[in-house]
Amino acid sequence: MFCDPPLSPRARGRTRPGPGRRWIATLALLLVGALVASGCGSNPAEQSTPVQQGGAAPGAGAAREVAATLPVGDGLDSTGPTTDGPATNPVPTNTVPTNAVPSPGPGGPDVSCSTVAYTPVFASAPRFGDLCVPPRQRDVAIVLVHGGGGTGGERSHLEPWQQRYLDAGYVTLNIDYTLLAHESADYSGTDAIAGPVFPVPEQNVKAAIQYLRIFAADLEIDPDRIVVAGWSAGARLAGIVATTGDDPFYGGGELWAGVSDAPDGIIAYYGYYTGWNFLNEDYYGAASSAPADAVAAAEDLSGPTLLFHGGTDGLVAPERSEEFAAAIEAADGEVELVIYPEENHAFDGHLDNLLTETGAHSAEVTLGWLQRWFGGTRAAE
Repeated sequence: MFCDPPLSPRARGRTRPGPGRRWIATLALLLVGALVASGCGSNPAEQSTPVQQGGAAPGAGAAREVAATLPVGDGLDSTGPTTDGPATNPVPTNTVPTNAVPSPGPGGPDVSCSTVAYTPVFASAPRFGDLCVPPRQRDVAIVLVHGGGGTGGERSHLEPWQQRYLDAGYVTLNIDYTLLAHESADYSGTDAIAGPVFPVPEQNVKAAIQYLRIFAADLEIDPDRIVVAGWSAGARLAGIVATTGDDPFYGGGELWAGVSDAPDGIIAYYGYYTGWNFLNEDYYGAASSAPADAVAAAEDLSGPTLLFHGGTDGLVAPERSEEFAAAIEAADGEVELVIYPEENHAFDGHLDNLLTETGAHSAEVTLGWLQRWFGGTRAAE
């Protein structure tokens, strides 16, 4: 049985509260202990506890956190968008296992994992993800979106993170998505296509959210408790889907018809959020990047946001997360920003298919954030 958690942002109605308390705390973070070579099956309680100073809440572990009040005005109708999506992509009536195959990904005793095609049957290409349901699950699901600059990366990089979420009782869908094929990219997988690719990668993430929402009853999750977690280029996508929920611009045959694509919250690691891309011209072609500017659209955020960044990131400057956090705060949104002062890009180890010590610490911060926002306990045995 589940406890009664707080309502998700989209379920709270259309009344907008007044601005809540904002605070910025500066902490000195000391990390001790051995490197976590893999997040699979680790017990954070057995790891060394970071020493924290300053005014942050217990377990925050941040160099800085920014918090504000969640915007719930302009709530989205759960019936989904009005788009030009074709009738050939209706909500399916089958259950998940009919298009699933056993997955060799993360697991453990009684964990059920399958590889599923989460895109509609008439999408331009099928895209796949590893769908895992742990025993004694929570009613919250998390979509994991890997990084790689939009030209590389694969879902296997996030298996340690997927395992960490499974250990905590969360249903997970770890996805691959459409990538830009480019001569500068060290990648030639079947997910990469010639540019321009916009807005297909964004639509892929939206379709993954819809997929979980469609099969919520089968998966025993709440369709209003679906969170997107993204890393680098995946964080960029998370920011876009969180600020363009049910936007007709992103409609069409890549999405399921009549199902909301708005996430109920996002977790984003070292992302970039203004629409800029490493290969703008190849990615967008003649299209404008304005619809992908999450900073400009911060007032349309569909749920609470948790941001992480390394203070010495030499690939994506920490200012990118800072400006997104500031825009959300200015729009009376709920955001927490965690900066690890001495860490670089990909500090959590996701590109190396592992979970570092700092990554394990950030996982504890994340699990605390999920508990505060989505509540609940694991089902009884």
